[in-house]
Amino acid sequence: MQLPKEGTKKHNNNRHKANKRITEYIKCEVCGKLPAVETHEIWGGSSRNKCMENKWQVKICRTCHNDSNIKKNLKIEWQAKLMKWFDWSEKDIINEVGKYEI
Repeated sequence: MQLPKEGTKKHNNNRHKANKRITEYIKCEVCGKLPAVETHEIWGGSSRNKCMENKWQVKICRTCHNDSNIKKNLKIEWQAKLMKWFDWSEKDIINEVGKYEI
C-alpha cells in the first residue's frame, strides 16, 4: 500500500454519491426531464452573486441550460415575478440586475 503524497487530499466519494441520489428525483423546471442536475442563476456576470443570495435560481437539465432562448425566457419570466412580488419598476430591475430584458 502506497502512502498518499504529502499535500494531497483524499477525496470523499460518498458525498458525490449522496448528491447524485438527491438529484435523481428533481425534475427540470422547464421541460420536466429527470434529473435536473444544473442549478441555473437567472442572471450571470456581476449579478450572479445576487441571484445566489436571493435564490433566484432554477433547477434545469443540461439541454435546457445550454439553450439561449430558454435562458432568455427565464430572465423575462423572473423579471415579471420580481416586479409583481416587490412592486418593482423597469428601473428597479436595472438597478438590481443590471439590465431589463423585455
